[in-house]
Amino acid sequence: LTVPQRSYEIPKMGRVTNRDFNNSIRLLGYDVTNDSIILYWQSLQPVTKRLTIFVHRLDSNGAFVAGHDSAPARATTSWINGEVITDVHALNVGDTFEIGLYDPLTGERFDSPLIINR
Repeated sequence: LTVPQRSYEIPKMGRVTNRDFNNSIRLLGYDVTNDSIILYWQSLQPVTKRLTIFVHRLDSNGAFVAGHDSAPARATTSWINGEVITDVHALNVGDTFEIGLYDPLTGERFDSPLIINR
């Protein structure tokens, strides 16, 4: 039995968003580097599905340019209330991008994505 290392401390981050997805998962904020984005999530209540996180770079018209979809650093089904998860996605996000979650089995989005214009 392996017990995951858990953190409840909210880290310093470049951008704070505090966007809730289905009242279950909060995107606290993010940091952007030249080739990646670091997302900071907080569990608000248990989630029964293993969700996939997506980050999509969009053009000036809102059309998809590039993206990175992957399971988070640890399955969303293992997150507990108040826990903070740091999740890195290798993608140059550009000036406009969206962040969201979906069920990989059905393709159904967990909530509407957060669209960011920097």
